[in-house]
Amino acid sequence: MIRASGIYMVGRALAALLTIASIAIFSRLLSPADYGVYTLTITTSALFNALFCTWVIQSLFRMYAEVPDRVRLQSSGLFALLLSAVLSALSALAVILLSGRPITAEMTIGMLMLLTGYSVYEYSNVQLTLQRRPALFVQLQLAKLLLTLALPLAAFFVSRRFDHFMFALGLAYWLPLLIPRFLTWAEGVRVRHVDRAILGHLARYGLPLSFSILLVQLGTSLDRYILGAKQGVDAVAGYAAGADLAIFSIGMMASSLSQAFYPRLLELHSAQEDEEERQLYSQYILLFVGLLLPSAVGLHFVADDLAWMITGTAIRADAAVSLGLFAATALLINMKSFVVDLRYQIAKRTALPIVNAGVMIGLLVVGCFVLIPIYGGAGAAWASLIAAAAGCTIAALVSTRLPGTVSLPLADLGKIAVAVTAMAAFLHGIDRWSYGATGWTVALVRLAVQIFTGIAVYCAILVATNFGPARHALSRVFAFRARRRPL
Repeated sequence: MIRASGIYMVGRALAALLTIASIAIFSRLLSPADYGVYTLTITTSALFNALFCTWVIQSLFRMYAEVPDRVRLQSSGLFALLLSAVLSALSALAVILLSGRPITAEMTIGMLMLLTGYSVYEYSNVQLTLQRRPALFVQLQLAKLLLTLALPLAAFFVSRRFDHFMFALGLAYWLPLLIPRFLTWAEGVRVRHVDRAILGHLARYGLPLSFSILLVQLGTSLDRYILGAKQGVDAVAGYAAGADLAIFSIGMMASSLSQAFYPRLLELHSAQEDEEERQLYSQYILLFVGLLLPSAVGLHFVADDLAWMITGTAIRADAAVSLGLFAATALLINMKSFVVDLRYQIAKRTALPIVNAGVMIGLLVVGCFVLIPIYGGAGAAWASLIAAAAGCTIAALVSTRLPGTVSLPLADLGKIAVAVTAMAAFLHGIDRWSYGATGWTVALVRLAVQIFTGIAVYCAILVATNFGPARHALSRVFAFRARRRPL
């Protein structure tokens, strides 16, 4: 399980690095207005995916351990996905046409390809996870990220037109999915094997879940739309760059752990192995908090230097503010989505999170309308943080009414909290010591010092407090060195 998590994390980490590279390059290459349109298009694709296609993807994930006829399950799932993708594309086309804004055919086609390719790409990721093929998953991440970085750049350098940039971006989402090596999402699928009963099961489980996921997605997107409406698309560029850096960095680790643990948790639940399921879920929580909490705290302290090195000059200040705040927001959102909501999905109680997500959206909208006129992008970031904290808290409280019990490793979680507090104190000291120093070299050196100091302090405190996983890792290292030592 740990090995699979590590492989998935490598894939997600490489994808995150290339995503950060694309933010660094695109935020410098494009004007603030064009970069704002670019990031809003990506956000809208995620929204349409949640609205039309997520129910298929999540339902297939949940039913995989319970439906023995995999050919009928995958044929029915792909049929539902393609039908939903067509509806998504038609809806997006209607929105584009009704908006009344001038838009070229190249940009329209690119947006539609990006929209549908986004959904099929997520579906393919789920297929590779269910088939336990982490190495192929890593290869798909790299192929997709390299293409989405290289093709738009090439198109823009050749024509210097933003609509050609968007067309190449949409094409880049589809190209890796059509490579024979990555056609696992269509393997063994036949129209005659589409099963109405399975479609019904997928819909009954997935549609409520899809609606709650859509609301959560709105909860991470409406801030950008409201900020753009109130202060212009230019204001969204820096805000979105910082937010995306935090969301991709924290989300990479969260989704990697979920990919490794969730299929096994479903298998144990289907086999009614309650005690083993409880122990595995406890281990999952411990790893999740142990990785994501120090990462979020560290990201908050390095936000200024990271924004200085990655984003363009015109949006650097806004990106630093949103990155620092979104480190906490991303932690809370991922905690809700990948830890708390997992219990709802396993128990097939997917309607319960809808009210919770609605509360999140209400708080976000009210917070944005109150805080953006006063604080601008920082106000939107604070509104997002408040909404995420409320959503995570409510979801955790309501989950206590679900069947089964959760065994929280409180002693080990306390050790993590002590280690993170010590790490934060050291990082704050470095910030105070070097306060006021600016420049590329200063930012690079300070960033490296903070990263290595944070990791060293965190690991040292865990070892000193006899943290179980740290002790186990050290014993493995010593055993490996003993085997390599010559007699």
